[in-house]
Amino acid sequence: MLADREGKIVALHTTLNEFPLAVAQANLNRSLQLGHKAAWWYSGTQLYQVVTQPFYDDAVSKSALSGTVVVGRRIDPAELGRISSSQIALRLGSNIVSSTLGPFRERELARHLTADGGLPKNVDIEGERFFAQSVDLTTSLQPVSIVVLKSYSVVFADLQKQNRLLAGLGLAAILMGVAVAFVISDRFTRPLGNLVAGVHALERNDYGYMLETSGTDEVADVTRAFDRMRKTLKSNEVQKQELENQLRQAQKMEAVGRLAGGVAHDFNNLLTVIKGHGDLMLDRLQSGEPFHFSAQQIDKAAVRGTALTRQLLAFSRMQVLQAKPLDLNTLVSEMSGS
Repeated sequence: MLADREGKIVALHTTLNEFPLAVAQANLNRSLQLGHKAAWWYSGTQLYQVVTQPFYDDAVSKSALSGTVVVGRRIDPAELGRISSSQIALRLGSNIVSSTLGPFRERELARHLTADGGLPKNVDIEGERFFAQSVDLTTSLQPVSIVVLKSYSVVFADLQKQNRLLAGLGLAAILMGVAVAFVISDRFTRPLGNLVAGVHALERNDYGYMLETSGTDEVADVTRAFDRMRKTLKSNEVQKQELENQLRQAQKMEAVGRLAGGVAHDFNNLLTVIKGHGDLMLDRLQSGEPFHFSAQQIDKAAVRGTALTRQLLAFSRMQVLQAKPLDLNTLVSEMSGS
């Protein structure tokens, strides 16, 4: 967004075309009045984080204000919810303006808000219990806060799964013990002892314990079956370790991608200001003036920086990069000219 020296908006561009001009003007007037360079603006449907930057006719003395540039981005609760694996709600003042909850759940959450805007640690929404935490992002006239809701059912899902697994293993152990009790005899004592030792070794994650699998009786069959099961468990353990390593590597790459995307966005904001000032200098300098060549180099550097941010964004979104031929003569000429 671009405003003139009186603070009137002269140009406004949004990606989704959802920010009314009158609402943007009201938000800009409030930010200019309070002197806030960083602020939170509400378009009526979405919450935006914005930064205002004045620019002057004389950048050194800053004596004559030419206008104001505003750059911002929409805060998407769905994206925050995917990152944190939780339900997210954004609150402006005492009103919830956006969330990952449905309309009915959002209204029910609003009923849990206290008179002073607080929120209890445990809330029940449509029969589901959540652990709630509210964090204030600003303390201005329009305080902005983010509410994180973690479902207890999700938290205890893994614990319940482990309990079911332990119950199944316990039942299997009881059945095996009852079966073994019926076939114990003197001639089975040694093979059975070997089998029990193998079980204890498996509990210690020792997969190399030697088992006596020879014979045709029931104990030998059980021993051979245990040996096959032990090999399967060992193979599964190896596969589990490989999958965990792959998952950690994927999480690292995802974290690097998010970091690169964040850096690219912030760097692009800086390049916008640099290129804007460079274009203003080129418009006001004639060819042959002392600083005209420097202004051209600033503009070229900003263009190259913009290309770099596009590459960083492509990397963070895991897009397939298209290779293209590079003219080395042109590249060398540009470098020698700078």
